[in-house]
Amino acid sequence: MPKSYKRRKHLLSDEAYEKLKKHIFLGKIKVGELETERGLAERFNMSRTPIREAILKLEKEGLVTVIPREGILIGSLNRFDLKEIFEIRRLLESFSAEKLARVKSDIDFSKLEKIIINARKRISKKNYVGFVDLDREFHSTIAELTKNRYVVRFLEDIRDVMNLSGIKALTKSWDYEQVLREHTEILDAMKKKDPSSAKKAMDKHLLNTFKAMIRILPKIED
Repeated sequence: MPKSYKRRKHLLSDEAYEKLKKHIFLGKIKVGELETERGLAERFNMSRTPIREAILKLEKEGLVTVIPREGILIGSLNRFDLKEIFEIRRLLESFSAEKLARVKSDIDFSKLEKIIINARKRISKKNYVGFVDLDREFHSTIAELTKNRYVVRFLEDIRDVMNLSGIKALTKSWDYEQVLREHTEILDAMKKKDPSSAKKAMDKHLLNTFKAMIRILPKIED
C-alpha cells in the first residue's frame, strides 16, 4: 500500500475525529442521542471508514458508546461517573499542587498569575463561558508545570469527558468569586512553598467543583 495513501487515510481519520469531537462539545450532536455511522458520514460529507476510525478512538476516550446493530450513543455523565472522575482528579491534581510547592528552585508561576487576572476581568464582564475556559487552563498549566507527561495526558482525557456537560453545568451553578479565591489560595500556597496547604487548597477546590456539578446532573438513586 503506497505511503501517500496511508498518510491521506490517517489525515482523514484525524479530521473526522476532530469534527466529531467538536460537534459533541458544542452540542451540535446531542448527548444521549443515538447516531449511526452512515448518518455521521453524510453529515460530514466523508466516507464511512474515517468516521468508523474516529468513533473507535472516541469510544476509547469514553465519549461515545458503540451499541452493536443499533448505532453510536453519544456519552453522557451521571453522578456516579462524576464521582469517579473527581476521585482521580483529586489524586492527580492535589499531588501536582503539592509537588510544585515542594520544588526548592524557583518556578515561573507568571502564566497562572495572568490566568487569575484575566479570570477576574471575565467575571466583571459576565463572560462566564470564558471564565470556565480559563479554569481549564489554570488546571492544565499546573499539570504542565509538574513536567509529568502522564499526569498531563490523563487529566486532558478526563477533562474531555467532563466537557460533555462541563461548560453548561458550571455556567449555571458556579460561584465565580469563590472559584477565583480558591485558585488564588492554591497559587499562593505553591508560591510560599507550603506543600500541605497547596494540597489542601486544591482538594477543597475540586470538592467544591464536584458539588457544583452534581447539582445540575439528574438525580439518580444511590
